[in-house]
Amino acid sequence: MNRKEIKAQVVQLLSDGVAKSEVFTRLTGQGVKDRLLAYLIAAHGSRETPSFGTAKFLPICDAFHSSQNG
Repeated sequence: MNRKEIKAQVVQLLSDGVAKSEVFTRLTGQGVKDRLLAYLIAAHGSRETPSFGTAKFLPICDAFHSSQNG
C-alpha cells in the first residue's frame, strides 16, 4: 500500500474506535516504514483531546482578560 491508502486506513480504524496499538499492529508491514505509520497514528487527533478553540476554555480566557484590564 502507499502512503495515502495507509493514512485512510489509519483514520478509518481510529474513527471506528480501534486502539492505536492495535492499528499499528494491523498495519505494520503493509509497505510503509514503521516510523511513518507511528507518525500517522500519533498525528490523528482524538476526541478526548480538546483544542483551545473549544468553549471549555472560554471562561478561563475571559477571566484572565478581565483581570488584566482592571
